[in-house]
Amino acid sequence: MVFQPGSIVLAAHKGPLSAFELGEAEYLENKCGRFLALFADCVDYSGKEFGRVRERIDIPEFIGVKKITGLNAFPLTFHEDEKAVAAHLVERGRIFEKLAGHHYKAYVISEMKAVLWS
Repeated sequence: MVFQPGSIVLAAHKGPLSAFELGEAEYLENKCGRFLALFADCVDYSGKEFGRVRERIDIPEFIGVKKITGLNAFPLTFHEDEKAVAAHLVERGRIFEKLAGHHYKAYVISEMKAVLWS
């Protein structure tokens, strides 16, 4: 099984490429057809605090063979530059954490440039 519970999964789910910790996966079906539903956790900010959020990421059924990295979500271990992607996501998470909350900024617009300070 490619999707192991507890593994880190990459997906551009509701935004840019992000990392999720896979909880479970199961095959489901609706009017549009069969799909693999991944139930995975990510860290998010509610406006007051950080916490884990469970998301469902669907991988539609397909015929034939498909490259694993071509799916809606795939394990981080299959990425060709796993360490660089992990480092980038960790750094983006640090910036996300740093920007949480209220920040007061001001700017002045001159003829050709804007000056921003905090």
